[in-house]
Amino acid sequence: MAEKYYADLNHLTSDEVEAFYQRYLNEKTSDLVKSYNMKPSLANSIINLLPLDLCSAACAICGEAALLSKKRSKTESSSRRPAMRVAQCSGCGHKQYLSDDLIIIHAPVENCNCEHCKEEKASRKQQKIDAAEEERKETSKKIINAHTIERRYIPFSESDESYNLAPVAMLMAMIVELH
Repeated sequence: MAEKYYADLNHLTSDEVEAFYQRYLNEKTSDLVKSYNMKPSLANSIINLLPLDLCSAACAICGEAALLSKKRSKTESSSRRPAMRVAQCSGCGHKQYLSDDLIIIHAPVENCNCEHCKEEKASRKQQKIDAAEEERKETSKKIINAHTIERRYIPFSESDESYNLAPVAMLMAMIVELH
């Protein structure tokens, strides 16, 4: 008869889950899977089985105090770099960075797709488009003003301010021919 394996941690109490997590941080995952009688294939995805941490800080967008984040993995826990992870609000879906001690770090999370961040991204995009359009208009005005041609009038005779129709007609024909 085949041995029954657990596929998750639902059979453990919250204290047992915390003990499991502490062991996960310090032991080989294959040994941990064996001692808890879990499916051997779960050795590489144990971190995904653990319950989410609840942050005591409120969401910066909706004010709801239900920010959830994954527990730190074994490699993140052993890293010497400052600990930072992403928490997601259970109310509005907004994502925020948290320090290791679950304090909110006010920096934008680029892949947040909550409504507030979508609107903010759309607004920034529209501002860039508007700025580019304004710059294009200014550049066009500068080019037009730089290339404005002075109007040339048909010359009059300076002495009596009269003109002869033949030279004027010839001048007009030359202008038409050039264009």
